[in-house]
Amino acid sequence: MEDGMDYKEDGRMPIGAISYFLTYCDGFYVEFFEFDSSANARKAHNDVQRYLENNRGRSSSQTRVNFPSYNRFTQTTDGRYAVLSRIENTLVMVVTSSQNRDAVSAVLWLLSY
Repeated sequence: MEDGMDYKEDGRMPIGAISYFLTYCDGFYVEFFEFDSSANARKAHNDVQRYLENNRGRSSSQTRVNFPSYNRFTQTTDGRYAVLSRIENTLVMVVTSSQNRDAVSAVLWLLSY
């Protein structure tokens, strides 16, 4: 998936990522990253957020929360819901149908994201 992050030369993980998990099933796309620093996680968050903002549809809604150790961005556009959440040096991204918004929000809340 194109996401706007700067990847290492091998193209597998974003710069600064030390672990990575990806799954896609039943219309849910989930990525989780652990970075070597909060700064690299913040950069990846900002890169993906910028990518999502630049590729949104004509009708969209967004939310943003920004603190030194936490960032959260959500976007609903063209029937798609995306959430991007960073805590310290970790980052989770979920993209799914906007019909799954409440379920995704509940799961991320339970995980403290």
